[in-house]
Amino acid sequence: MTDLREHPDTRPTPAVAGPHTTRHGTRSADRDRTRRRAGLGFWGVAYTFVAIMAFSTVPTPLYPLYEQAGGFGSSTVTVIFSMYALGVLLSLFLAGHISDWYGRKPLLWSSLGVALVSTALFLSSTDLTVLLIARFTTGLAVGVLTATATAALTALRSAHRPNGTPGVAETVAVFANIGGLGLGPLVSGVVAQFAPAPLIWPYVLFALLLVAAVPLLVLTPETAGLPAKTVRYRPQRLALHPTRPGAHLAAIALGLISFSVFGVFSSLAPQLLGDVFGITATALTGATVFAVFAAGAVAQALAGRIPAQHRVKAAAVTLWVGLALVAVQPFLPSYPLFVVGGMVAGVGAGLAFKTAVGTIVALTAPEKRASALATLFLGSYIGLSLPVLGLGALAPVITLPLAVAALTAVLAAGLVPVYLTLRRG
Repeated sequence: MTDLREHPDTRPTPAVAGPHTTRHGTRSADRDRTRRRAGLGFWGVAYTFVAIMAFSTVPTPLYPLYEQAGGFGSSTVTVIFSMYALGVLLSLFLAGHISDWYGRKPLLWSSLGVALVSTALFLSSTDLTVLLIARFTTGLAVGVLTATATAALTALRSAHRPNGTPGVAETVAVFANIGGLGLGPLVSGVVAQFAPAPLIWPYVLFALLLVAAVPLLVLTPETAGLPAKTVRYRPQRLALHPTRPGAHLAAIALGLISFSVFGVFSSLAPQLLGDVFGITATALTGATVFAVFAAGAVAQALAGRIPAQHRVKAAAVTLWVGLALVAVQPFLPSYPLFVVGGMVAGVGAGLAFKTAVGTIVALTAPEKRASALATLFLGSYIGLSLPVLGLGALAPVITLPLAVAALTAVLAAGLVPVYLTLRRG
């Protein structure tokens, strides 16, 4: 088998011509084989992406069960989630960009290995210290994965279908990211609701799903064009695009806002549903979180049908409407309205993140794409952690529902300058 690099067809494998084989025929066969491997690798990376992202949100509907098992309160849950966010940010800053230097596959293997270590930690104990370490290692796995998998999908799609529809890799990457985040709570909530050991079986299931990614990564070809000489390691440089810094910064801010919306639901849904609506069933909690993420995933999958010049407006309008519906819940509580508001906000967040990824991909060359995407994901995951940290700070002062209303108002206001910048661009 030939090894796939950034330009797989420029150095064909030499062959000896025979009576039934020509050099041209051999080159054509090599190209076909390379493209088939790239196609298989594309879906293998997509599956790995979904599996690890889904695993990262498995604990969301389980937090009330952990509170009962460990005897700690909702403020401790905030600390546990913050450890996850810390792991993601640290990993993105230290390693999210280095697949540009050392190849995509080593980083994908690293992410999968750390995720499996995290499942073992969750299965070993419900002790608070173990939970903190498990969530931190989960964050490390996600931080390594996001930019690397997105860059790998883009290159694999290009190698498999050089003349294919543009934007497919971006759509699959964002769908895997957001859709995976939504699948985790749905699956774990249903399993926890009906399994005899609700803090064990969700992790057993996801351990098996993660192990299933091993043969897929084995068959995945490398896609990164590695440097001709050894690159000295350095942490992620948070540099903006030299000629389009405004668009680059707006894309990062858009990612931050979209992930802040998802952060509200992925971290606070159990407490919010319990405090406002009296809902404690893990299956219903997981389904509620899934509805928000699924709306975002479907929206970004269909975003290609929206002209680029209208996509930013569609994202902004749906975000404003959805956030407004969520913000009124402390004053006009209605579970159906809360779900509708969450789904509308999810649509906006999905469109927003799709726009952010597309902007970064369009602005950067392939050999610098993982680094640029790592900067985007760094900003986005800061957004994912902001709701937890902000609401944790507000908890001693106001109730959780009022804090959520205040947070959604801040996000809606922050969207205004971002929207205006991207519209001008």
